[in-house]
Amino acid sequence: MNNFIIGDSSHFILFHSPRFQSDGWLTSYLITVKTIGLEATKLVENPPYGFPPSVFFKKLSNYWQHWKPEYDWEAMEGECGFSAHADSLGHITVIINLNSCGEQPYWNVEMSIEIEAGQLENLAENIRQFFELR
Repeated sequence: MNNFIIGDSSHFILFHSPRFQSDGWLTSYLITVKTIGLEATKLVENPPYGFPPSVFFKKLSNYWQHWKPEYDWEAMEGECGFSAHADSLGHITVIINLNSCGEQPYWNVEMSIEIEAGQLENLAENIRQFFELR
């Protein structure tokens, strides 16, 4: 899978442009967030000693009813992060934060996407496929 989208055509988070090492490890990828009046893209590193965001989405699919802030995810260099919260009706809000990570010009973008609990298992599987070894 070379790209993966969360949301719809006007309001989304897009994982794309994966780069792989010769051993099949995904070393980096781009994340683009887009909504009305805003579009931002950031290169996110995926070192082998960290955890990719697929771990976050798998935990979210398993524990959305009892989500805790310590389950949130942040890239090793801090350029991207995901957090979430859910209501009792199965509406999960996923929040993404992208930032310049200390590079000038400094910038920070935060956007949220609402997901239904019934979508989480498929979402977690799709993002797992994006990060799997090639």
